[in-house]
Amino acid sequence: MINSVIFDIDGTITDTEYPAMEALRITLEQKAGLHYTHEQLKKYFGIPSADTLVALNVPDPDGSIVKSWSSLFCEMAKEHTKIFDEIVPVLDILKANKITLGVVTSKNKIEFNESFVPLGLCNYFKACVDSEMTEKHKPFADPLNKFFELTGAFKQNALYIGDSIFDYQTARAAGVTFALAGWGCCNPEGIFPDYYFHRPTDLLNLL
Repeated sequence: MINSVIFDIDGTITDTEYPAMEALRITLEQKAGLHYTHEQLKKYFGIPSADTLVALNVPDPDGSIVKSWSSLFCEMAKEHTKIFDEIVPVLDILKANKITLGVVTSKNKIEFNESFVPLGLCNYFKACVDSEMTEKHKPFADPLNKFFELTGAFKQNALYIGDSIFDYQTARAAGVTFALAGWGCCNPEGIFPDYYFHRPTDLLNLL
């Protein structure tokens, strides 16, 4: 029986792929002289900023590139972020039915506070875990385990919903049932979810 549901944010609750990757593209061009297309960068959507730069072999010893990317993303997200259709009604129904709700995201604290908090959804969630709350990030189990530590929820009764392979790997590492948010997934390759949701209301059919 599932009695707690944990959501990723980007690509699951909110549509932020464009501002996140466009901000990265511009930052890499301006700060590192590197030229990527938006399409080339999409596969890095959904992982912590510092880990993305490591994957791209972009040195950032003082963290200035990450800070610039984060700042530009937060600015662009004000105009380009939207909540996916059906998310709010689904959250209303889950909360009314006493389902413990949470967020586990790769956003850092500034990104969370500036691009997610203003959307007015935080009151739905018992705990929100950002990337600065654990030493290890996705795809390690630590972020999900932090949620269980904060809430006292049991992982055998939990469902994690995300849109990327990093969300999937995090769920597997933590031993948590995983559902793929098909409405926001850009790269399904290598993801073998327990459930595939075409739209947010599919979650209600499962519960």
